[in-house]
Amino acid sequence: EVAISDSISIKKDQNPRDFYLCTNREDFELLAKSPFNVVLQENSPKKDNGSLSWAAIDNNVRYINIETRLGWLSMQKRMLVYIEKNLQ
Repeated sequence: EVAISDSISIKKDQNPRDFYLCTNREDFELLAKSPFNVVLQENSPKKDNGSLSWAAIDNNVRYINIETRLGWLSMQKRMLVYIEKNLQ
């Protein structure tokens, strides 16, 4: 996702396969302060790959997705808790 993102925040101590993907710059700025990786996709791509994030951008929908390694439920839970506590 890094290559097709508008901004990224990758933490040294985090696996790059665990990250938030968001389409709203304010969400990105807040999540970039978190202990987790985050990528921002706020502009429609030249070639649509069918991702929900691109549909959200095209329809002006606030969108956040959590991507983690297969079976990494504890990471998913920590990331969800952070969103729940910090995003409005």
